[in-house]
Amino acid sequence: MEKDDSIVAAVTALQARFGEALHLSDQWDGDLMAIGVCGPDRPERLVYFCTFQRATGRYYVDLESPAPTGSNLPYIQGDTFEDVDFDTLVGIVARHLDLVPR
Repeated sequence: MEKDDSIVAAVTALQARFGEALHLSDQWDGDLMAIGVCGPDRPERLVYFCTFQRATGRYYVDLESPAPTGSNLPYIQGDTFEDVDFDTLVGIVARHLDLVPR
């Protein structure tokens, strides 16, 4: 994964908390300070987070959910969190993806 150290550190720490239940969804190849994570069985539920213009250990977070059947939308935009710490990010990931941290 070619990402900024801030994203690599966050992903490593998230994987330590969620193990194999957490999957990466890197739809932002050109953005070195952003990545998405999803659960193994529901890749359409996504937690996007980035560290761009954030203090160390702080994250911008967007939640995405699947669009209704028959919709032309690729997803439904969920909640946005402008500036959260790592523990809050863990809680957001756990709730949105229905995962249990270790």
